[in-house]
Amino acid sequence: MVNRNYHFDINKLLIIGAFITLLGDFIKLLITYQVYCNNLSKKNINQLELEIAEDDFI
Repeated sequence: MVNRNYHFDINKLLIIGAFITLLGDFIKLLITYQVYCNNLSKKNINQLELEIAEDDFI
């Protein structure tokens, strides 16, 4: 019989779970940043279109 250290196995699984959780949070952060950049880009495009429309009106 081999004596296994079950506490080590549990701690190893906890560390793996923590890394997976951090990876998921990092992916959410990247997605949120991409959405923010897209919205900022759309806002700038809309502002530019508004300025062009005002110039055409004058």
